[in-house]
This record gives sequence, structure tokens and C-alpha cells, in this order.
Amino acid sequence: LLPYKNDIIMFMEDMYTTHYIICKYNADGMELMRTEIEHTYVTHPDPGTDYHHRYLGLYGLTESQMIFSSHNAFEEKFKTVVLSMDDFSKVEYDKTANGLLLDEDEKNLAGFVTQNDDHFTVQMIDNTKYEFEIKYGSPACDFILKDNLLYIANYHPISTGSSLHCFDLKTGKIKWTADVKQI
Repeated sequence: LLPYKNDIIMFMEDMYTTHYIICKYNADGMELMRTEIEHTYVTHPDPGTDYHHRYLGLYGLTESQMIFSSHNAFEEKFKTVVLSMDDFSKVEYDKTANGLLLDEDEKNLAGFVTQNDDHFTVQMIDNTKYEFEIKYGSPACDFILKDNLLYIANYHPISTGSSLHCFDLKTGKIKWTADVKQI
């Protein structure tokens, strides 16, 4: 259950289905909206067999959006779905989100970052794209967007080492890299 304004959003997953079910209810218990988002696709490689391929999970929440993204780099589907909790409209992208970029108020999704080895792509909601490389880049990066500057804390969750970078969206280049002291 998620509280949303004066309503409640119920997010359900039945392990025997291929879709999430998301419903919005008002304070009187009346269902206002309902939608489904696919999280698993089924293939039939041999007669009488069904292989279930789970690829989409709830990745994050903003003040008014639910973000779902594919989570396994080895899957065949790469997808990110942004669901508005106001009207249940959906926007879909054919990319996996490795990181979310929130607006400067940290209330709404401004874009997301995909990562492949040391190569990063920033996809803004208006479809503007930026690309850069970080040596030994990790999909565990954290991002902050402020005044057209994208700050990137690069680290790996199960090993030592980190770096801090500033990417300038105006110039499309890394502005600086900080010397991060390690523990």
C-alpha cells in the first residue's frame, strides 16, 4: 500500500501471473483506477513447456511516479516504465535504468542513467541524451542533478574504491573528477 494525496495505491503481484496489478482507491474504498504492467514474459521452447522470464521490477518512487525497470543485464528485454500515480498514464523506454535522476526539488523524475561497462548514457525525460565514460564505472552509482551539473558518486557495493565526478550537461563533458579518500 502506498499513500498518495487523499487516496491509497495498492500494488499487487501474484506469483502465478505475468503482470503487476496497480489500483487506486479513495478514502471510501471505491476503486478509482486500475492498470497492469507486465513483469514476466513466457516462451514455449518445446511443446508442453512454459519458461517464465521475469524481467521488470519496481525500481523507485518519486512524489508522483512509480518507476519500473528491467533488473537483469542477462535478460532479453530492456525496459523502463514510468507510471503517473495521478492518472495512471505510462511512458515506456527500451532501456534499463541503472540510476534515476530527480529534478532539483527531488520530487519528479528528470531522467535516468544506463550503464554498460565504463560507458554511461543519460536519457532525460524530454529524450535528450548525453554520453560519457568513467573508468571502472559501476551500475551502483548515485546521481544528483543541480544547475545543469550531474554529480556522480561511483562505487561498487561489494568492493572498495570510489570516485566522484561532475558532468556538465551544457558542454556534454566531464567537468571534474575528485580525489576521494578511501577508508
